Amino acid sequence: MPAHDIAQANREKLGVSGMEKIVAFDQSQSFDDLLWHPKRTT
Repeated sequence: MPAHDIAQANREKLGVSGMEKIVAFDQSQSFDDLLWHPKRTT
């Protein structure tokens, strides 16, 4: 039974770690970087 508890704790840690990375990436990006702006030729 301890192996199950350890595996569960590891899954929770990985989930939190993954979300922290996503939030940090989102905060480092500018909304303008995500939009495609065609160059005007006129």
